[in-house]
Amino acid sequence: MVTVLLIFCIIFSAEAILSMKEESPTIDEPMHLTKGYAQLRYGDFSMEPQNPPLVTMLSALPLLFMDLNFPEELIGARGKADDYEIADQFFYYRGNDADTLLFWGRLPVVLLGVLLGFYVFRWSYEIYGLRGSLLSLMLYSFSPVILANTKLITTDVGVTCFIFISMYYFFKYLKQPSFKGVLKTGVFVGLALSSKVTALFLFPVLLLTAAFYRQQTTGFNKKKMYGFVRDFAITGFIGVFILWSFYFFKVETVSTLYDVGSDSAKIQKVAGRLHLSPDILVTAASFIPSPGTYLKGLGNVISDAGRSQPLFFMGERSERGWRSYHIVAFLMKTPVPALALLLMSSAFFFSYSTETKLSMMVAVFFLLQSVIGGVADKGLRHILPMYPFMFVFTAGVTTVKKYPKIMNAAAGLLMLWYVISSVNAFPDYIPYYNEFAGGPGNGYKYFIDSNTDWGQDLKKLKKYMDEKKIDRVKLAYFGTASPDYYGINYEYLWSHNRIKKPDDFKGTTLPGKGIYAVSATSLQLTGYWDGEKFDTNSEYSYKWLSRHEPVDIVGNSILIYDVR
Repeated sequence: MVTVLLIFCIIFSAEAILSMKEESPTIDEPMHLTKGYAQLRYGDFSMEPQNPPLVTMLSALPLLFMDLNFPEELIGARGKADDYEIADQFFYYRGNDADTLLFWGRLPVVLLGVLLGFYVFRWSYEIYGLRGSLLSLMLYSFSPVILANTKLITTDVGVTCFIFISMYYFFKYLKQPSFKGVLKTGVFVGLALSSKVTALFLFPVLLLTAAFYRQQTTGFNKKKMYGFVRDFAITGFIGVFILWSFYFFKVETVSTLYDVGSDSAKIQKVAGRLHLSPDILVTAASFIPSPGTYLKGLGNVISDAGRSQPLFFMGERSERGWRSYHIVAFLMKTPVPALALLLMSSAFFFSYSTETKLSMMVAVFFLLQSVIGGVADKGLRHILPMYPFMFVFTAGVTTVKKYPKIMNAAAGLLMLWYVISSVNAFPDYIPYYNEFAGGPGNGYKYFIDSNTDWGQDLKKLKKYMDEKKIDRVKLAYFGTASPDYYGINYEYLWSHNRIKKPDDFKGTTLPGKGIYAVSATSLQLTGYWDGEKFDTNSEYSYKWLSRHEPVDIVGNSILIYDVR
């Protein structure tokens, strides 16, 4: 077993590290790493409060051992620079090496991915034995969706890791209640809460899991109910304690972080969504000591939910989103053999143990929360927590007694296909699409943003230009990385990003002759969105490029057009 885990660590880490070295920063990574460094070095939590600090702190930890020049004067000075401008300064304008920052910042997330893989193996081993655990570990290790996210400085792998481990220890607690089980569950619930606000969904999952488990096994009685309520409260208390510790136990009230005057519209939105009076909310916030920065971030998430924003799906544009978005993304971005194995396993659902059934039910919960509007239509990463549970459930196919020769042969062939698909996707895991979507090269026609184009391919664009001897491109780049840092000679075109503002675009004529490098997100959204609604006749859109076929696609995210 030790040998298996060692091989997994080597293969998985190599896949993640080698592919991440090929990529420039995705759109939020510089800001997340800068935020984590400010939190650790200066105890400042003013940057992007929407996400708790654990993952950004872990990513920034190696940076504490480097001699770095940080824009201290901009921290906490909201009027001087926004969070992305501070990150831009830290990465590109203070003499620091951006690629070095990025490499060491991404490495802790890779380690979180390794930790998650270990628990996928461990849980499967306890349920099915070695064969099942090997299958689930292979599904995890070669998953393009997992590999796409386990090398990025984002919160998704961290929250997925700690949600999964929380559920692992909670299942052990349900089978044999003990204070040790409560303690372990509470610690990992706290780590999940400290990783991403959406970890709050873990509490209803724990309650539903407990209810189903008791109904399937020992049933309910008053004594056990009282004991569970007590233990659940202790779990919540430990979780909040762990969460608060990552804010260094700062005692804040939300009213000290919100300006009741200037933020009154946001406060009213939060109160409305919670069905409370704004006055009651402000009064409560004034007197309750708490990790106020966390609550402010939670308030921002609640107030932003449902707001108009530019979205793209299957050739359509919308400011509100689609119920089917994540289901279709799941079907298109999960390798076909993994879907086939899941279907095979599902056929025997009612013959499985309670624990195996529950692993699938948890996975379905995280998918359904997106259908009912719980998460933004901006990427499959928002339902990443479903995947490890799905892998554990799928491994149940190794325990099926019917048609053993057929089942083993089918599983073996599907896994061979699965591994080949993953290897062929290297190093471009972010824009991976399966055969249902026509492969990675067609992904931009259906999805954008973190599903396809997250700003990760500036390095590959520079390499492409050198290979093709292209001196200069007209660049419509979606991202926050610096094209100048990577030595790209370009003419800036208005794009759906944060690099330059509309005034910088004045004087540029479209269309014009030249080589165009257009990010998929820029192609599908730029110019169509006026800040509140879509304008299909905007002069800044790239609709005119539909008359041309791209001559190439760099990294399956940046389209190259030869308009000469």
